[in-house]
Amino acid sequence: MADRIVQTIAARSRLPINDPLNPFFDYSIYSGDMKDCSSAKPEIKEWCDELDINVGKYDSVFNSGERLVDVEKVGSNIIINVSLVVDGGNVTAFYTRKLRP
Repeated sequence: MADRIVQTIAARSRLPINDPLNPFFDYSIYSGDMKDCSSAKPEIKEWCDELDINVGKYDSVFNSGERLVDVEKVGSNIIINVSLVVDGGNVTAFYTRKLRP
């Protein structure tokens, strides 16, 4: 799942530079927490819903796990960090990728 998130953002970086889905146009649309899909940004809601379906909803009672996409611009590059910790920490995925313009 983390790989698919990164690959989707990377693929969208090939859209025209003025396309609002291009992360080089506005990288912040891809950053967000996926613990509560009802409040997730539209660009990450699909990933959030898929996580809920495949591994279950985030358990806010025990506050265990992490579902985070962090995208930032460093110089002219975009850094994508995806952190997925589910099942009480038994399943973890951390994925980072640098995109160059």
